[in-house]
Amino acid sequence: MIVITQEQAAALAALTTRRLRQLAHEADAPPRDETGYPARAFGDWLRQRALSGVSITDDGDVYVYEVERARLTHEQADKTALENAALRADLVRMQVVEQYWAALGAILRSKLISIPAQIAALIPDPQQRAKLSTQVEKLIFEAMAEIQKDAVPSQIREQAERAAKGVDP
Repeated sequence: MIVITQEQAAALAALTTRRLRQLAHEADAPPRDETGYPARAFGDWLRQRALSGVSITDDGDVYVYEVERARLTHEQADKTALENAALRADLVRMQVVEQYWAALGAILRSKLISIPAQIAALIPDPQQRAKLSTQVEKLIFEAMAEIQKDAVPSQIREQAERAAKGVDP
């Protein structure tokens, strides 16, 4: 039987000798006898310790508990940061912006469409009134057609669509 020293065992386990001595007092202590650490038993203990934080799903995927816990913690921190940014109004949901701009656009459209009739009411001559009203109406509808666009820039819209499909941006 091969026996390794405390320094060798600590080096194999990537621990300090002090930590290895501390582990001797815990529930899953490394195997040790009066001469040192039996190599085979110590290797089995190391393997078991390494595999204790690993899970394997039915389809064969391997999950390391510490890595998954770190990923979850990171995601929770990101979520909290986004919620805080929303509370400070540094971050506004795209749907809120779209609704705001849609309402603003509807108000603007109704106000602009009423301008030709308001201008026509100021002109006493019926022929000039009709002609000017038609021309102003034409100019206003041309301007509205030119500025009528989506309130959200196309690159942001595409990024939101990719995120909704679960594709990383």
